[in-house]
Amino acid sequence: PYSSGLGSLDGALSCSVSVDTIFIADELNGQNIDLGTSNMIINKNLVIKTNAGMSVTVISNASNPTLTVNNGFTLSMEGININGSQSTNAAVVNNGTLNLKNLNVVQNASIPLQKNLVNNGALKIEGQCNLSN
Repeated sequence: PYSSGLGSLDGALSCSVSVDTIFIADELNGQNIDLGTSNMIINKNLVIKTNAGMSVTVISNASNPTLTVNNGFTLSMEGININGSQSTNAAVVNNGTLNLKNLNVVQNASIPLQKNLVNNGALKIEGQCNLSN
């Protein structure tokens, strides 16, 4: 599945308002959400989650990080894996508040592990979370 259009992750992010919760459909269990050359830039307070036991991975081929949380905003993610792009950037850059629960962040093997998730804000990690490259 791609990120653009009606029913896509990009569409859900675009039409959401602050404090919304975006649920990933059960039908996407075990699949990738391919952002193509786009990335997720969070500029509102959101929750993005799957149902318990699901495995969904967001991937990007962008030259920027797959996920960026902007200053002044909060993102809580649960059960959604994040794969970094093939660029030399981090998979995740947090400039706001980022809450992660039960997910994996995987980056290009050429990136040092400590640069996988760049945190310039508040970060909370719960459950089983793994950072790898």
